[in-house]
Amino acid sequence: MNSTLLPPASATIWAHQTRYRNVAQTIAEGLFNALDDDLRPYVLLLALPAEPDRAETIGLEPADAALPVAPFAEAVARSRAAQRAAPPWPYAERDDVSPEMLRRKHESIGLRTVAQDILDALDGSGPYQHYAGWPMRIGGYFVLTVLRLRRQPLRAYPSLRPHRFYTDGRPLAPSLLVAAMFRFNEECVKLLADAEPGAGVLTRPRDTDELLRGAGQLLLDTPAQALGLAPGAAQLFTTLNTISSLRYEGAAGVG
Repeated sequence: MNSTLLPPASATIWAHQTRYRNVAQTIAEGLFNALDDDLRPYVLLLALPAEPDRAETIGLEPADAALPVAPFAEAVARSRAAQRAAPPWPYAERDDVSPEMLRRKHESIGLRTVAQDILDALDGSGPYQHYAGWPMRIGGYFVLTVLRLRRQPLRAYPSLRPHRFYTDGRPLAPSLLVAAMFRFNEECVKLLADAEPGAGVLTRPRDTDELLRGAGQLLLDTPAQALGLAPGAAQLFTTLNTISSLRYEGAAGVG
């Protein structure tokens, strides 16, 4: 199977994709280097044709990413087959959620799951681990922002018990590092949702401290959920952040 490496310009999926990847790389470096500078974050773009019969045009940027694209040839077809075989999506009767919105959400979750399974198989026990972001439809492609981190510091990072979920099925973050991944993915989705992702001359990465605070807030949903509290009502992050900022024996805490 042939692959189209992005760039050259003649094979671009959208005009500002390289600028978008550079912005995502800057966000990743600021965020994950603040947590552990041994993680060495690296951002890739994986573009999967929305129509399976165009699998020969899978895109990968940058060209030296050393990630084989052939294993992703059937990813879209696999995710759609799983979607057809899945039971009805929860909340299908809600008036505020259209059938099309449910279909897209189910499609996005399915494709991300398949892509992550492929990445896990490719990584094996090697020195890096890749994490698939949420796929976003751009033209005739599903574009996934893939984050690569070094395995050793990743495994050594302190963590609570994994595989816990919100009541709506969303995963809870077992560590600050995983919470940071969630926040990184959210930022990438916001950027890719623009009419022309990466086009803005004034596009600047969000402040790292702001992203870390958001990650901390996500992390503290986990013990709140374990206590049987509604994370939104518990406000553990706000409470602890306020306590840490109080003056103690004449000295201010660190917020």
